[in-house]
Amino acid sequence: MSLTPLSVELNNYWALLNPAQKRSLLTVIGSFTQPAGSKNPELNEPEASYDNENTALPDSVLQQLNWEQKEALVALLLSFGIEIPGQRVSVEEYNKELNEAMAEIEKGEFYTHEEVVAMSKNWVSGK
Repeated sequence: MSLTPLSVELNNYWALLNPAQKRSLLTVIGSFTQPAGSKNPELNEPEASYDNENTALPDSVLQQLNWEQKEALVALLLSFGIEIPGQRVSVEEYNKELNEAMAEIEKGEFYTHEEVVAMSKNWVSGK
């Protein structure tokens, strides 16, 4: 089965969580996928499912979630400040970084193209 982009994103977050956070996330998932008061054995997996070596959310769990539920879980993780390293920034963060860079340029804190070319020659030669 091929994972959807949203499933891949959830797996990326899952890999960053500690065992307690993984158990908590499975509790939230359980509230999405089962009637109140019932137990779903697929969500009560052995403790090994929660260790930090397991970098993927169990397929049996992912398959129970629809697109809206996965989107809600990603939003929940974002609200807790959990960020995937190297992930795209928001438009607000992008604009903030752009404004900071423009301010540095206005202060003269930049390298010209010629300076970068000269510096890169040193990188290649190891000097």
